[in-house]
Amino acid sequence: MLKKTMKKTIKFLSILLFVSSCSTHANEYVDNIKDLSESNSDLFQKPPISFRDKIQDHALWQTKQDVIYDGSYVRLDYPGGDVPADRGVCTDVVIRALRSIDIDLQKEIHEDMKIAKSEYDKRYKTKHIDSNIDHRRTQNIQTYLERKGCRVNNIKASSELKYQKGDIVFFNIAYGHVGIVTGIPSENNKNTPLIVHNIGSGPVLDDFLSTIPVSGHYRLSEEFFE
Repeated sequence: MLKKTMKKTIKFLSILLFVSSCSTHANEYVDNIKDLSESNSDLFQKPPISFRDKIQDHALWQTKQDVIYDGSYVRLDYPGGDVPADRGVCTDVVIRALRSIDIDLQKEIHEDMKIAKSEYDKRYKTKHIDSNIDHRRTQNIQTYLERKGCRVNNIKASSELKYQKGDIVFFNIAYGHVGIVTGIPSENNKNTPLIVHNIGSGPVLDDFLSTIPVSGHYRLSEEFFE
């Protein structure tokens, strides 16, 4: 009996070590969101006091959902269409988080492309405007935020950037990648926050900014909603 118990314990510890190493200890924070909010954490307030809190909190909530990385073309309702809840890519993290503050990128980008498709074609050229997929391309989200005046005018090395929770960051990897900044500091560099992104295994809280330079840094402001 003791031998069997020891085997189970060793197996459990092995799994725990594997998970911890994959998440850089970051997802331990997510497991404690409820406790932190109840203890008046500065990071989690109920209800959120700003749209930035809402963006961050929704992104963190996504890390607790079972999502398979799947970028397949899907016909969507319009507006407010979404792929199945258990599917998604990096852009879907942003799309879903922004819908928590009533910004529908599907509609916003579709309508903006009707006005300025040539501007969008500079980053990603398409033959036809398609509300099913256009908003799920990193290049189009970046162009939209650029046109809305959301770019943070600082393109130094990522370690020198000043981030705020709810910021949206882009990377020149994997044909374009995007994530959402949190207010949670990296264990390796307290001046660099963790981000939520989906780079192949579903939404995760990750120490990505410490190692990968950003190619675009954007921040919504109060004026965005006027």
